[in-house]
Amino acid sequence: MPDTDKQPDWLDRAKNGDAKSISQMWGEYAPRIYRYVRYRVGTNADAEDLTSEVMLRAIRRLRDVRQSFAPWIFRIARNLLVDFFRKRSHAKEYQAMEYKMESASPVENPEHGTLTRATLERLLPMLSGEQQEVILLRFVEDFSPREIAKQMGKHEDAVRAIQYRGLRRLKELLSEENI
Repeated sequence: MPDTDKQPDWLDRAKNGDAKSISQMWGEYAPRIYRYVRYRVGTNADAEDLTSEVMLRAIRRLRDVRQSFAPWIFRIARNLLVDFFRKRSHAKEYQAMEYKMESASPVENPEHGTLTRATLERLLPMLSGEQQEVILLRFVEDFSPREIAKQMGKHEDAVRAIQYRGLRRLKELLSEENI
C-alpha cells in the first residue's frame, strides 16, 4: 500500500524546477493516473489526453502542494474527469459503456476474492459514480479509506459505506451472471 502521508523525496526538488525530479514524478504517477482515468473514460485516446493534462497541471501547480502528494494529484484527475463528462455530456453513454481493456490481470478484492480486470470493467459502469471511484481507488490504486476520504472531501466512514455498497452491488451482479 502506498504511504501517501510521506511526501516523495523528489517533491521539493521538483517544486524548484529540477527536470530530473519532474521526470521521476511523471514516471511514478503517469501510469497510475492513466489506469485510474482509463477505467472511467473507456478509450485509450481520451485516457492519454486526460493523463497528460493531469500531469501538466500538476507540474504547473507543484508549489501549491500542501497535503499528501498522491491524493492531491488524484484530485486533479478527478476534477478533470468531472469536466470531461460535463463538457461532452457523456454521463449517460458512460453508464452503458462496455470497456475493452488490454490487461486481464486480476484485481484483488477482499470481499469477493479475485476479479479479472475485464470483469471489473464490465461491471463497473453498473455502480454509481462514487462507488466506481471508491472501488477503483481502493482496490486498483490501493489507497486507504482515509486517503480516499481526503481526495473526495468526504468523511472516512462515508467512504467505507460507499465501498461496502459498491462491493455488495458487485457481488449481486456477479451472482446474477452465474445464474
